[in-house]
Amino acid sequence: MIDHLKSFTAFLFFCLAAPVAADNSLSILDDDSKDTLVIGILEDEGVFAHWNFITHQYDGFAVDVAKELCNDHKRNCLIASGTADSIEQMLVDGRVDFAMASVGDVLAKSHKLSFSDPYYSAHPVFFTKDSSYYSIGSGDLAGKSVGSKIGTVIFSKLAELLKKDEIAELKAYSSNQAMFDDLQAGYLDFICLDSVSGFDSMKQLSEYSNVAEFYAVNQDGFMGLNNVYARVVVRADKRAKANIKAINNALNELKSKGTYQALEMKYFPFIHF
Repeated sequence: MIDHLKSFTAFLFFCLAAPVAADNSLSILDDDSKDTLVIGILEDEGVFAHWNFITHQYDGFAVDVAKELCNDHKRNCLIASGTADSIEQMLVDGRVDFAMASVGDVLAKSHKLSFSDPYYSAHPVFFTKDSSYYSIGSGDLAGKSVGSKIGTVIFSKLAELLKKDEIAELKAYSSNQAMFDDLQAGYLDFICLDSVSGFDSMKQLSEYSNVAEFYAVNQDGFMGLNNVYARVVVRADKRAKANIKAINNALNELKSKGTYQALEMKYFPFIHF
């Protein structure tokens, strides 16, 4: 009898002490145990994400989309910024719940991450001070110095052209402003951004108020890259499928309510190339 009682007591202790398995079908948006979601954003993303020195907080299209996703699910939103590498590590470590990123970023190369459907697309565009270009095609960059943001698909495509001697020099930058500074100073012939929105955000700076000094030029697809896409990124764990499904549904809900369109008009009141 005593042996049976000991066995039952041990079994009861095991049941009480054993950890409860996580519900992998429950997404981060639907998990009521989390009242605050930590959202990763890539720093210095221009109109997508930038630090507002007046309000002392991050503003931008991607930031507002993230906040709306949180608001719709009655969650507080805490923004964490970083480079592509640091955001990836924060996702993997679980320090951020999801991140807002461009598929043109190096995050897209990671097998440790999963991506939502695109919520925004844009065309890569070159900027120059030379008004004679209508479009940039194969051969137009020969002997030219080009700047681009490091860690992007665009930069890697330009690096391939550099290896083929189809451009003379490729300079890597961590910020859009640094690129425009060098273009304005004459250190570059061209810079290439994910979209014209990168230039639109620069117009807010007083030193670039004379926007006619720069010319936006479309590329004719010679780089094999016609569009870049903004997506939501999560860690590729057991909950990834549920998370991506919930995020895709939430993005579609923002569009069906007109919230997304209002944000798009707020940040992109121009025609894309």
